Amino acid sequence: MRINRFRYRAWSKVNEEMHTGLPYSPVGKDTFDVILKHPQIYEVMQCADVTDNDGVLAFEGDYLSDGKTIWHVKYSQTMSGFCAEAVGGYIPTDCKIFSLYHLCSGHNNKRSVTVVGNIYEHKGALSDLLT
Repeated sequence: MRINRFRYRAWSKVNEEMHTGLPYSPVGKDTFDVILKHPQIYEVMQCADVTDNDGVLAFEGDYLSDGKTIWHVKYSQTMSGFCAEAVGGYIPTDCKIFSLYHLCSGHNNKRSVTVVGNIYEHKGALSDLLT
């Protein structure tokens, strides 16, 4: 099943709230083109085209947990796609950056992966996100 990769969400730096459903749903009076033109107000994140084990879409800036490691979802030009970087908990010494698709598809020793937060709404210690 193919997810609509061209979904976005935006973090409002002014109101400190997340807006989802972009580009199809406007944020108040602001349409998607207005949001893209104002990076001083909105931080736009693209859908990574994968879901966690609970069916939740992963976006740029999300934190994922497999029970041992906290992973940060980001785009990598080197990998030509989205990846997960180990940023908390147990950080593997052999591979700190992992393919997001493979991580969410069970290629990480079959451990379950869940979206546990994002870089904008989680202000505490990353170890708090371990599930």
